Amino acid sequence: MAHNPSNEAILEQLKHGIADFQIASSPVSSVYRHCSQNAPPAVFLTSITHKFFARIGPSLGQGSPAMKKLERYSVQKITGDGRCLFRALVKGMAHNKGVMVSPREERDNADELRMAVKEVICDNDKERLKYEEALIAITVEESLKRYCQRIGRPDFWGGESELLVLSKLCFQPIIVYIPEHEHGGWGSGFIPIAEYGAEFRKGTKKVKPRNVVRLLYSDRLFNRQRTIHRILGGGIVADVMLWRQKNLTVGILVITLAAWVVFERSGYTLLSLTSSVFLLLFTILFLWAKSAAILNRPAPPLPHLYLSEEIMKEAATFIRNHINVLLHVSEDITLGRDSRMFIKVALCLLLISVIGSVTDFLTFVYTGLVIVLTVPALYERCEDHIDRYALIGYRNLQLLYVRFDAQCISKVQKWILEKKKLS
Repeated sequence: MAHNPSNEAILEQLKHGIADFQIASSPVSSVYRHCSQNAPPAVFLTSITHKFFARIGPSLGQGSPAMKKLERYSVQKITGDGRCLFRALVKGMAHNKGVMVSPREERDNADELRMAVKEVICDNDKERLKYEEALIAITVEESLKRYCQRIGRPDFWGGESELLVLSKLCFQPIIVYIPEHEHGGWGSGFIPIAEYGAEFRKGTKKVKPRNVVRLLYSDRLFNRQRTIHRILGGGIVADVMLWRQKNLTVGILVITLAAWVVFERSGYTLLSLTSSVFLLLFTILFLWAKSAAILNRPAPPLPHLYLSEEIMKEAATFIRNHINVLLHVSEDITLGRDSRMFIKVALCLLLISVIGSVTDFLTFVYTGLVIVLTVPALYERCEDHIDRYALIGYRNLQLLYVRFDAQCISKVQKWILEKKKLS
């Protein structure tokens, strides 16, 4: 039996800010793919596929009639650049008004919504008091100061707090849905999990009634908005790694296994085998050319071996740029400018040292190739289960970091500031 998380658990996940938001538009008979940063315009899955919304259950509390309807909607793609929550709101409100927005306008308006939240919560003490629910949602997981430092970044959002603020700030009713299969169900529909600004559906003396903006929250690992195939490049390399060209993948594995056995059993080293292969190749071609000249036969069909000056300049520029980047990073590390990069490099070198002490280079390369040709394919087949457990672990790590930051790092920073003031 599939694990069926409680409504409270789903709402808690929403507060954590791990999400991929899309918008559900007016009833039509088509369904779009998940949003993707580099994907082409929305593509139809089929012309007859329908997505249906269903009511989640009574434990969500009192909701508007919109939470209890069974309706048919399409899912529209939203660019996945870290602004998808704000982009979805912009696109949804524009759709309700019958207005088309360009990608640039969508991005700019999304940034304006983010700055509006920041201004209300972080820059205006009087306005902040009007959004008590949003403040509670923020301070459950982190301090208000920490939130205000992060909300200005284009790739950060806190989750429920922004929805609480923007629903009131824009007088906009918002309903959030999740795919039914992410709630442990077997259907292909969506389930409403939260509603914000329901009072604006009927309107007030100052504000006309507003249509609902429906957002689809997809609980995917690390906000990943592209398929594994697209992440791997979408070309022949991705096809090989995901076993979509099985003959080629099996051939690579067999050849590499044979090469590894040859090196391990025959006593050859990479240098000696390479030298022997080139010696044999040059000898065959040399004798072929000589015998062809004596017997009036055609010479070996070899292309003209020549590197143009343009190719060499491009190669030199490419190598120079990458070496300069490496030198710049090395300089930052050695002069203590980038502590985070130093830790990353130190961990990588330590890992290489440990691996090198337990295996040789060829075994390491062969093992790495086997992992590359098996792990992505297995992940693609068991993606939902792996993402579910990985997200649980990731959120636990996030909570541990927040607690560590509050209990240790913040105290150390305060202690340092106090010492500086005293000195």
